[in-house]
Amino acid sequence: MAWLRIIQTRHIPVHDYFGIDYEIIWRIITVPLPPLQQTIGQILKRVA
Repeated sequence: MAWLRIIQTRHIPVHDYFGIDYEIIWRIITVPLPPLQQTIGQILKRVA
């Protein structure tokens, strides 16, 4: 389910050029992205 939300969030800046709220984009980058990056790093360590 989380991956679906990530994909849906990507569609906003890619397809809705004039409706982008940069404050929301900044919150996405600074709040949920760092934990996601850490989780992906852990997954990559397990498969490498």
